[in-house]
Amino acid sequence: MARSSHIVYRNPYGQLQTHAEQELALLEEERDRLVQRTAEIDERARQLREYLKAMTPLIAEGSGQALAEVGVTNLCRQVIDSTPRWVTAQEVRTTLKGIGVDISSYTNPMSVLHSILHRVAASYRDAEGKLYFGRRGLIRPPGLRQQEQSDGKENEKPQPKWDRPNDSRVRRRPPKTSRRSSLVSPLPRKGPE
Repeated sequence: MARSSHIVYRNPYGQLQTHAEQELALLEEERDRLVQRTAEIDERARQLREYLKAMTPLIAEGSGQALAEVGVTNLCRQVIDSTPRWVTAQEVRTTLKGIGVDISSYTNPMSVLHSILHRVAASYRDAEGKLYFGRRGLIRPPGLRQQEQSDGKENEKPQPKWDRPNDSRVRRRPPKTSRRSSLVSPLPRKGPE
């Protein structure tokens, strides 16, 4: 009976060739990825160079100083006047941040912003109690009751003018009394006996 051989001969050079071909394919794939990534990096670098070139005039020294000189009140007024809808104080704050105005140095920046907005804009509260600000004359949202709307300074009561001569309609300032005189007893002092 003939014996079959279970031994398989493999040429070591063939295996080396297979490994070399696999490694070469991997290196070519990696090179292709690197070439693609290099192209992406070059494109992003080009975009950033263009961005920096466009930003250079905007970053000129003193450009933010003009905003600081305008003041927060006038900036809020400009934001409200340029907005065609009702906005919240948070939206005004975001808009101010967007133009480079930082109000976080105030102890309570939202209180300052609300105070300013009440002076320079009309306001209303919706059914949930959320406060909105807008230009005077801006059409109010449907369902808003009239007494809920404020027109800022236009609806304020006029302040009384003090001590205007010959005007009986003006409140007179009460006469000044010193605190000391009100504490002194009206009884006469007793002298030494």
